[in-house]
Order: sequence, then C-alpha cells, then structure tokens
Amino acid sequence: EERAFIAESRAAVHEATGAEVVGWCGQDFNESARTPALLTEAGFAYTTDWANDDRPYLLGPYAGKHLLALPPQPEWNDLECMWLRRVTPPVWADGIAEGFSYLHHEGGAVFNLTLHPFVAGQAHRIRYLADALSRILGRSGTWRATTDQVARHAAAQL
Repeated sequence: EERAFIAESRAAVHEATGAEVVGWCGQDFNESARTPALLTEAGFAYTTDWANDDRPYLLGPYAGKHLLALPPQPEWNDLECMWLRRVTPPVWADGIAEGFSYLHHEGGAVFNLTLHPFVAGQAHRIRYLADALSRILGRSGTWRATTDQVARHAAAQL
C-alpha cells in the first residue's frame, strides 16, 4: 500500500509540473520504518523528512543503495512556526536571519527554508520574509539553490 502511494505521489507531481521527481517530502515529516527503503527502491535520490541535523547524510544502505537525508529546519518553516505554533512574523523572520547567520559562520551546513505562499506570502507577513531574505542574501558566499541542486551537491560530497 505504501509502495503504491509513493508511486502515485510521484506520478501526480510529475503530471502537475512536468519535472522529474527525485526528492521526497512526506506529510508532516511522517513515515513508516519501511519508507526510506521504499523510496530508495522507487529511485528517489533524497528525502527531506529527517529534521535531526543541519548537514546532509546518508540513510541505508537499502538493497545496496543509499538515500540522502537532506534535513529541513522546522524552526524556520513558515507553516510550522506561524500557522501551527503562532509565532509572530517578526520573531519568525529574526529566527530565520539568526539561524542562517550562525550556520553561515559555522560553515558547511545546509539552510533549508520551507515556505508556503498561503502563509508567508500573505500581505501582512511578506515584508518580514523580505526582511529576513535581505539579511541572508546580503552575505558573501551564499549559494541560492533548489533542493534538487543541494541534494546533488551533497551526494557528490558524501
């Protein structure tokens, strides 16, 4: 049943976007003990379901192959913070900028900012996102990349 759900999900995203689907993001970081092996079997390169680090790492092996864990940071996810926890937009934006600053100084970490237009994109919140992004993107040595790009880079390093 889970195998079929993974295949149906991939097909739906491909149909909607036309893009090759190589990464997996499960609902609410939720999965079974079998999910990483099933994702590997289905040919996925990475998952963003493991929010336990700030650096990518490998899961497995599953049938001789590894699945890249590309950790998200729920503390910066707009839905997690502002929608579910009711963190105010200014506090959320400061958390984003401060978290990025620390990881940038530390070096080597991945800063994964998950945004939902119906949350951060609202008129009363968007200026806080713009402020946080200006504080982040003004730093030298910052690579703006998609999750797929980061996953390819990280996998080549591991």
